[in-house]
Amino acid sequence: MKEEVHHITAPTQKRVLLDTGVFISYFGRATEPEREIKAKRLIEYSKGKNFEILYSQRTQNELMRKPSQTRTEFLKKCTLAKYYSGNEKWEEGDGTWENMFSPWNGSKEESETAEKIKNWLKKERDLKDRGILLDAIFNHCDFFIHENPNDFDKISPEFWKEFKLSNINLLEIDEAKFDKIFI
Repeated sequence: MKEEVHHITAPTQKRVLLDTGVFISYFGRATEPEREIKAKRLIEYSKGKNFEILYSQRTQNELMRKPSQTRTEFLKKCTLAKYYSGNEKWEEGDGTWENMFSPWNGSKEESETAEKIKNWLKKERDLKDRGILLDAIFNHCDFFIHENPNDFDKISPEFWKEFKLSNINLLEIDEAKFDKIFI
């Protein structure tokens, strides 16, 4: 009996996974208009560079708590990332059966990557958004953009290098340096 081999192939187009906070800023933060402006410029820049913009099932579910036609139309132009379960309990999962994937039941490469992630993040057990980070890695994103320095900025730079993922905090980047950041 021949063993089936699965290979994960990375897409050729640059991929950007936006954390929920970036979408919220994009659609308007009344108390912090500078965040909205920066999010809009970042997303327009990404579109202009023909980056594939991804969002997670977690983001979709959070945004749909306050439905908006504008949000719905915008998300239709983006790509729903495959959902990978992280450290959440079963009842806390945000994925749908149609979009649920598991690195531990997938290919050998996915299982090995899942183990690497688990080993890297042993100290960061309190990460609130570990799941969206898994989504960015397993969906072969080049850039992970967030507004959550308390979670993601405490992860070591070696982690990001290991998974070839750029950690970008929207609150800290300079728009004039977009071309240097998004290479």
